[in-house]
Amino acid sequence: CSSDLKDAKRNDILLIQLQGVDTDTAAVLTAHITALPSSGLLYQTSHNFQVYGYEPKAEHQPMQQAALPLQVTDSNLQVVYKPPRDVFEPQGQWTRFKYRISNGVNMSEEATVIITNAKRILETSSFILDNEGWTIQGNLHMVVPTQQIWSWGPLNRYIDGNDDNIFIDASTGLDKSIWHFVSGPKFSNSFHLAYNGVLEFWLGASSGNFSSLNSPLPVVQLHCASCRMGVGLTLIYFADTNVFYKGGFRLITIGLSETAGWVVDPGTAALPYLAATRCQMLAVLSSLTHLKILGDYTTWKESVAVDSVVIYAGDGVPQECQF
Repeated sequence: CSSDLKDAKRNDILLIQLQGVDTDTAAVLTAHITALPSSGLLYQTSHNFQVYGYEPKAEHQPMQQAALPLQVTDSNLQVVYKPPRDVFEPQGQWTRFKYRISNGVNMSEEATVIITNAKRILETSSFILDNEGWTIQGNLHMVVPTQQIWSWGPLNRYIDGNDDNIFIDASTGLDKSIWHFVSGPKFSNSFHLAYNGVLEFWLGASSGNFSSLNSPLPVVQLHCASCRMGVGLTLIYFADTNVFYKGGFRLITIGLSETAGWVVDPGTAALPYLAATRCQMLAVLSSLTHLKILGDYTTWKESVAVDSVVIYAGDGVPQECQF
């Protein structure tokens, strides 16, 4: 068992087949729901649907918390999910629920079904109400970004930061201290289903001399604190022709696979940056602690804003790297 992703529109009735394989025996597999969705309702399939394939698909009464763990009655291991009635699609996930598979002797580890909106968004920060716990790192005089409540070009309710204190290395002419926006708790999660997906966000700059840029430019960093037995693992995406930013407004889109150009942070200037492998990419996504978005592009003062940070699901997890 692993995780599966389904997408649902408003007022959908979603038939979900739970996944399980036993390669060692020919035993009949059963599924057991261990955690219900926090939003919407989960149902057993109805008798008529199980026997004849007739509507309605779902039983009249939803599954109840007090009955967990609850065996799925459908021999095809199918259940029905209904989003909250007449509620607009969320910006990210609807919800998730968990289950285990049994071969009659052994029980699998818990698997998770994640139900997203129709755009397959796993997580997003849109900063509608507040800064969502985002911070600023590397800026000595600003550690919390400001949430702006108005629209500005393509940005609508966003966070911004500014750099009014410059520490220039006299030998290189570059900043000694580079500042970043650091994600809040929403992005501290498992995002292995984002493998081969996309990270997307808007940048805007209200001030700054973008003809004088720092170099190199670590546009995004993905950090996993638990990877490599707690040593940690950070992947960096440096600016290239696809994400090169020189002020104004720009939608940044970066692929979440090893072929997109991610490199491993060696942790010291004495070692080179090496291209991330498939399994390193998946390991970091599976246990993401936080992500960082560069704010300090110029060698002088600047004011930079971030909006609509989105992680989109990919099209599957490589079998040889499943955890």
